[in-house]
Amino acid sequence: MTTTITNTLPRRQESTIYQGRPWEPVVVRFRSADGTYEDIEVQAHIVTAPVSQGGELVTACAATLVSNKGWEVTLDPAATRALPTQELYAEVMVKRDSEDWKTAIIYTLTIEPEISVPVVSIAVTGDNTIAVGEITSLTATATYDDDSTADVTDQCVWSNAVNGHAEVVYGNGYVHGVSAGTTQITAAIGSVEGTRAVTVS
Repeated sequence: MTTTITNTLPRRQESTIYQGRPWEPVVVRFRSADGTYEDIEVQAHIVTAPVSQGGELVTACAATLVSNKGWEVTLDPAATRALPTQELYAEVMVKRDSEDWKTAIIYTLTIEPEISVPVVSIAVTGDNTIAVGEITSLTATATYDDDSTADVTDQCVWSNAVNGHAEVVYGNGYVHGVSAGTTQITAAIGSVEGTRAVTVS
């Protein structure tokens, strides 16, 4: 991760974000004329255009104080996965005491689709004991090959074992208790599956 000194504002840079991968573009610090680093606040957003041009907010980045009065700007895998594959901008803003917010860096972003981030496992969680006639909602969480995770409940194909004690209804993890007994519920993305036993009493 690079470090940017924000004395000359704003800096313009280019960066690529890969959906499903973390984006950690910069540590921002403000150095005064005597070479010391000043206390600043930092915030960063992904926008459709620079704020000065009326851009709309897409998502906020995390800005974390790290060391030497520097702030690390990041975007986690779940947030990058949700970005649309179009040209966007990341605007990093700084503020010193008694001053207004100023744009420090504007990134022109290229968003690359998630095709290179395969799912390696799926965990199915939720209430696994229900009564006859009740409906429960299960959640599917995928782990990707970079160890990031995401809720993929609405992306999975849901199915139940044929014994019929519990049946998948409506999709998206909803399970209906039909008769007393235990049924395996499966959530799948391609060939990767996760299961959870649901007991109906």
